Amino acid sequence: MMKFLLILYLGFLSAQASVSLDTIRQWYVQGKYEKVCSYEVAAIYNTYINNEEFVNMYGHACVETDMISRTVNPINRLIRSPQARANAVYFTTVLYQKKLLYHAFIDNVDISYMRLPRTEHILSIIFDLYVTGNFTKEGDAYIFKDNELTHRLHVEVSNGINKLIVRSYKDGKIIKTRAYW
Repeated sequence: MMKFLLILYLGFLSAQASVSLDTIRQWYVQGKYEKVCSYEVAAIYNTYINNEEFVNMYGHACVETDMISRTVNPINRLIRSPQARANAVYFTTVLYQKKLLYHAFIDNVDISYMRLPRTEHILSIIFDLYVTGNFTKEGDAYIFKDNELTHRLHVEVSNGINKLIVRSYKDGKIIKTRAYW
């Protein structure tokens, strides 16, 4: 039994060691954000915690894949350069907007007085449209129009957890579905 656990542990370590900064950089450049913001990379986060390039790539990839909560560590580490601090502000803005929207829709809290920077992230767009009252309501769903896209937000409960479901449409066809909690 001990031999099996040792082999399993060594296999785990070699799997971690196989992800290098060069590999992560390559994934990032190729737009493979889901790989950059994976559990595999998160497991070695502390190895590169002082590498601003890595922390920026990881944080950006997590925003791009809607794993917004994983930006908490990068937000706290990005302090050394103006670009890093700007990225930390971007990650913080999207995370804050996510939490405020969740609070508003789940707890029925008025956030209409809030004004935050608008980014190109879907949560930021919806946040801005919501707090300015630029939406319509259809039953329990909120409809937001932004250029040629329409976004439909509603709350679903899954395994006892409330989730904000955002479906984006173009020309009446669903192009993406996202879930936030």
